[in-house]
Amino acid sequence: KLDLEYYPNEKTKYTFGGHAQRSRFLPGILQERYNAFDIVETTEPSLQNGAFRQWLTSLYFNYEQKISTKTKLYLGAKYAYAQTASLTKQSRSKFHLWHARLAVAHQFNERLSLHLSANRNEQALHLLSSSDIGLPNDVWLPAYRRIEPPKAWQANALLHYQFSEKL
Repeated sequence: KLDLEYYPNEKTKYTFGGHAQRSRFLPGILQERYNAFDIVETTEPSLQNGAFRQWLTSLYFNYEQKISTKTKLYLGAKYAYAQTASLTKQSRSKFHLWHARLAVAHQFNERLSLHLSANRNEQALHLLSSSDIGLPNDVWLPAYRRIEPPKAWQANALLHYQFSEKL
């Protein structure tokens, strides 16, 4: 991962960088059984035919601008390239992922501010299971062939008021 920042003046900031990651997925359920001496024997994951390797590289750019003493503008973009390979079927899938972000913040006075934002996101992973028991047993799989990366648009509006300086 590489991040760089550039400040051409006191009102403007540019941030840009890149990221590269290689992951291996061996989804499955670890199976345990007890032998005659009550010793736990753990077997390999049961879904070995679903093994994948994913390469993910990305480049991003962010722009921050103080429009006035009370208003800030934030713009951002990210491009990611994901390549997923099946380790058993000898096939690959490639995806181009685009992210965009726009945000505005305005400080009306010392206690009242407004924040508006919108963004578009794509994710190269799928969460197949989830639990709240605190153990690392979630099953994640990379985007592959017919199961493309999920896409989402999100918009937020926040009106913040500080009732007391002590809070």
